[in-house]
Amino acid sequence: MLWLGCGFINPLYTTKDIYTSDKLPGEWMDTTTEYSISGKAIGRPKYSWRVEAMGNGHYMVIQQNGSSLFQYYYVTFVQLKGQLFADIQMSNDETGKQLTMDHCFARVQLTDNTMQIAELNDDYIEKQVKLGKLPLKHYYTKGHYMSDGMAESPQLMITEATPKLQQMIMALSRDKNAFTNDMVLVKK
Repeated sequence: MLWLGCGFINPLYTTKDIYTSDKLPGEWMDTTTEYSISGKAIGRPKYSWRVEAMGNGHYMVIQQNGSSLFQYYYVTFVQLKGQLFADIQMSNDETGKQLTMDHCFARVQLTDNTMQIAELNDDYIEKQVKLGKLPLKHYYTKGHYMSDGMAESPQLMITEATPKLQQMIMALSRDKNAFTNDMVLVKK
């Protein structure tokens, strides 16, 4: 999971849509051969993922690179009309109390020992919004400089309510361009 340009203000789920399963908690190994950002290959990091139940249908996903921590994610799995998705927020700690403002979405396929995750393609979504093909309420953040001195471009922030987001993701689930970076995790 790279989740670089997420920009949904509202969650993808309501309490009735939350999906839980005993298959989710545990250690998962990333078997993906290559990732890309904006169509450019960036190689294969050696990530492992620990999924822990947080209660009320939410999970903490801890991404590690070898023995070092890389990132915490607060994840809620969402089932809509038989399809599984993930609503992801980055967290600054393992409690899930310090979350980023925005949500990221992914399509998920789960079996007993395999989880395939495909990120919603932010570049594609932004292009569709600009062309008027995906009429969603939105605004752009102001660009700013990050602590490392790198400039951050203005980011599309979608402000639609959850029901409209659910309609959007169901329609996009059939669009081969809407999801990217298929990642395959295998349970240890």
